[in-house]
Amino acid sequence: MHYKKEQVEVLYEVLSLSNEVDEVFLPTLINTLKKEKTQDCLKFLSQDQNKFLLEIESQKVETQSLLEKESTLNGEKNIKIITDVLKKVMDHDFNTQNYSMDDYEEFKMDLTTQITLNKKIIEFLKFLVHLTAFDETYIWCGSNSLHLLVQMKVDLREQCFENIRIRNTSLVGGNFVRCIFNGSEFDNVDISGMNLNQAQLINCNWKNIKIHELKKLKGHNGSVNQVCFSLDGKSLASCSDDNLIRLWDVKTGKIKSRIKVKGQVKSVCFSHNESTLAFSSGKVVYLWNLKTRKQQAKLNGHFQEVSSICFSSNGAKLVSGGGDKFICVWDVKTGQQKAKLYGHSNAVQSICYSPDGTTLASGSKDTSIRLRDVKTGQQKAKLDGSVRYLHSFLTHQNRCGSSTLRPEYESSTLRPEYESLFVFGMQKHQRKYLNQIVAIKFCLPSLTYHFRIAPYCQMLILIVQYLESVRFLCSKHQEHLSYKDNS
Repeated sequence: MHYKKEQVEVLYEVLSLSNEVDEVFLPTLINTLKKEKTQDCLKFLSQDQNKFLLEIESQKVETQSLLEKESTLNGEKNIKIITDVLKKVMDHDFNTQNYSMDDYEEFKMDLTTQITLNKKIIEFLKFLVHLTAFDETYIWCGSNSLHLLVQMKVDLREQCFENIRIRNTSLVGGNFVRCIFNGSEFDNVDISGMNLNQAQLINCNWKNIKIHELKKLKGHNGSVNQVCFSLDGKSLASCSDDNLIRLWDVKTGKIKSRIKVKGQVKSVCFSHNESTLAFSSGKVVYLWNLKTRKQQAKLNGHFQEVSSICFSSNGAKLVSGGGDKFICVWDVKTGQQKAKLYGHSNAVQSICYSPDGTTLASGSKDTSIRLRDVKTGQQKAKLDGSVRYLHSFLTHQNRCGSSTLRPEYESSTLRPEYESLFVFGMQKHQRKYLNQIVAIKFCLPSLTYHFRIAPYCQMLILIVQYLESVRFLCSKHQEHLSYKDNS
């Protein structure tokens, strides 16, 4: 696409009009639109009674300076400017075309050069993103706005983007750590490399999501049993039946180091301060100091193979579970066993601390999940499921409903009082290359990109959706399967 410099200037001039809007006005307007549940922003702004409502709401904004309070009293001026800008944006191709397309690359470079340091325009772009939650007229420009914000590497961490509707764009590499996307819709969006670590994604609707395979990490000579990202996302640990743990640089895909073990390694986990790596081989759990690259401790206490380990949120404790049906609780600093937790009648397949560290959940081949009080070790609840085996689960701080998946899979249906625990069980699949039960490992408190290599079939599982769907990208067989949540 060939464009003239004037086209950039036209859009820049439109966006520049937002410089005249008082800074506290935009978030106040969004809050008011949310309260009024309006679906037509321009119509809302044209009503006198609502102008008055906006002025009242503006004066309620806390932490304002005296100067800001005086400026927000002029609500009519702000409303007039915003109305003018929204009308012009609505008629511009910024609200009809996909600016993430390659055809707009030069256009965006010129535009972002002019607006990168303009704080008020950046806030207005965020406003357009929020507006998609209420007024579908601005979904195109809101989607383009979020794309530009990502392109400019604007700090979008810890933002609340509830119920936004983003379509036909690219958010590649976007850093949305601890953002709130509850109730949001993403349709035909490229989310490759998006960082959703600790983001809230309750009841999101994902359609036609695009994810490109960033890197294929080759090095193991045996089945890869588990992988784990470091908290900062810079390192990845993988363990395998080839008796090796490999530490990878996520950015380059190169091996940083490797740890040779005497037996097959079944599980691996980073401590939250990233100073220690825990892994299990046979009946033993090992603690490895990542700085000194030496063994820190060897934890003996199990009688059968250990299949799952997990650090507490403060890193002081480590839990391990396996074929001997009980859970060991370890003091990381001393390496001493603090407790043994009994209750399951079959192998413990998955263990996980709740985000606040008060509850320990465990899933077993006996098809039950048990919730325990971390301080006392006492069982708080037992959830019986209908799945053949319970392999993994996800705890989070917000409510989620029970889940019913298609016939290929079954999941445990939770009683209402335990809806804070989402259970995902998995059965054998009929296809011959998926004839082994695959354990999915979720990260806490909500998922980001998380990978797992399925044993025996060299299948890379890429979890791209939270509750709504789970997608499987088969790297060996080049087949893409999608299972939709029907709840």
